[in-house]
Amino acid sequence: DHYNIDRKCIKSGIEKFKSLKRRYEYMGKLKNNIVITDYAHHPTQILNCINATREVYNKKITVVFEPHTYSRTKALMTEFVNSLVLADNVILLPTYSAREKSIRGGRSRDIFEAISHIKTKASFVRSYKKCLKELEKIENNVILILGAGSIIKLAEYIKKEYLEELNTG
Repeated sequence: DHYNIDRKCIKSGIEKFKSLKRRYEYMGKLKNNIVITDYAHHPTQILNCINATREVYNKKITVVFEPHTYSRTKALMTEFVNSLVLADNVILLPTYSAREKSIRGGRSRDIFEAISHIKTKASFVRSYKKCLKELEKIENNVILILGAGSIIKLAEYIKKEYLEELNTG
């Protein structure tokens, strides 16, 4: 009312708004789960996605994360763990190497082991296929698919094969 803009006009604009690709992009629904993807591959970005989701949705949050490069993962290990433990459930995929060689302390498995000491709702899966099987077990969550590597292929596959689009009609 402050700017004399009709509420119906505001509502319509919000409903029609298209987000940037891979920036908190709504993908649709998988069963009764809301699926969102984001390019977040730094602990601060992950933290921001989780916090934004908590503000918007009154649901548990499952984060599917594919770390990007072994060197970044090792350098920011503590920060990754501290941001990921804020989710209710974490599913870790293998680190996207970007042509780097695997290094101890920089693998997804290392994040998983650190998180497992803090919370029990964490898993490490070796493939997108196994990740899908884990996601099929989840109910009434917001699923955040996060990472900068090839995880976009997983998000696009889920959108194409599994998701029910939100009916805005």
